[in-house]
Amino acid sequence: MPALAEALTGRFTAHHGYLVGMNLNLVDAATAAIADLDARIAQALGPTLTAAVEGSQ
Repeated sequence: MPALAEALTGRFTAHHGYLVGMNLNLVDAATAAIADLDARIAQALGPTLTAAVEGSQ
């Protein structure tokens, strides 16, 4: 971390921070959407098919 902080000193502006934050929010939203889809798929498959899918991994 110290080396990263040193490398970014004077080069990482508030605008960069905004862009990083925006992208992290997009990752969080995509992760939440995937979790929601996983739950809906598991519900649609039912317990028997869900167990079969989990057993094949």
